[in-house]
Amino acid sequence: MKIEVMSRSGHDLLAEVTRDSTAAELAFAGNRFSEFKAKGYLAFTRKGVRLDRFSPEIDDDVVFIAPLVGG
Repeated sequence: MKIEVMSRSGHDLLAEVTRDSTAAELAFAGNRFSEFKAKGYLAFTRKGVRLDRFSPEIDDDVVFIAPLVGG
């Protein structure tokens, strides 16, 4: 699974994990996921399922969308 964030240039890769990822790689991906959730980003799978927590069992790529700020 790739964990990406939408940006001006498209999608920026935050982390990538596979079935063979080490515990350290999974922890890194989980930390990045939590970091962006704490900043107010919304996480969705490419199939459109909203995610609230990281799980190595997610079988799709994840995209973060920045919070909208009114003005």
